[in-house]
Amino acid sequence: MDANLRPTSNLVLNSYVALTSGNDVDDDRAARLSIGWRDKLWDASAMFRTFGEDFDPGIGYVRRTGIRHYYGTVGVHPRPSVRLFMTVNPYLEGHYITDMDGLLETRSGRFGVGAVLIDGSRLNLQYTDRFERLDNFFTVGSDTILAGDYSFGEASATYTSSGGRALSGSLTVSGGGYFGGTRGSVSTAVNWRPDYHLSFELSATRNALSIDGNSSNVDLYSARVKYSYSTKLYIRGYVQYNAATEQVVTNVRLNFIHAPLSDFFLVYTERRNVRGTQVVLERFLTAKLTKLLAF
Repeated sequence: MDANLRPTSNLVLNSYVALTSGNDVDDDRAARLSIGWRDKLWDASAMFRTFGEDFDPGIGYVRRTGIRHYYGTVGVHPRPSVRLFMTVNPYLEGHYITDMDGLLETRSGRFGVGAVLIDGSRLNLQYTDRFERLDNFFTVGSDTILAGDYSFGEASATYTSSGGRALSGSLTVSGGGYFGGTRGSVSTAVNWRPDYHLSFELSATRNALSIDGNSSNVDLYSARVKYSYSTKLYIRGYVQYNAATEQVVTNVRLNFIHAPLSDFFLVYTERRNVRGTQVVLERFLTAKLTKLLAF
């Protein structure tokens, strides 16, 4: 059950409550409440959401369960007198995530400045201070990140050219700490829209890691294609290759809008290991039908 309300032209309220059912589950609830204020100058919002340890939507995706997540942001977006810029948007935002007993797991604070240039391109500069508590180790390439508490910061700069052109792109450069080590990252993407029906995107990311004196690179490549037959029917395809794990993920989604705010989705997903002999790790087909009842 969800509710989306706009009591005034500037105030927006969004919320939902969800339950899933299965065998031998105790905490299968999820809920979210957010409030936002937007006017010609200010943009502010606050949000709280929680996901029970046993919450499993089946059709859908939840990044983390067993958490309580608090979020807040405030920013201004004046129109400067400098002709190069249409708007400049300095902002602050923060995340605070605990387990169900209130123990801190993740905290991040971010200061950023975004700008829209007169040609429609965008520039974003930001600095993020992070804290992460790891209960278990994980590996990145040839490096192992041990369980423990980590605090580090990272700065980034992103430039995105105008999306109104047939050919556009973006470039992101970032660097800073990374779980007791350092990380430098460069990411780029190119978008091509030959006409209003069809679009392509190619992207690549290189992460240069240095952990406990060991240096390694983690590369990620992806491709997207979208074909819109009409305003009611389109299909999207996505392929991603992770050079560190040598895995390929493929996702194809068909979306048919059979009535206003009512959709039919057909989704094919596959994850394949391409190291040595190719092995399919998972493959599934999902169908979802929604219908809006208005009265």
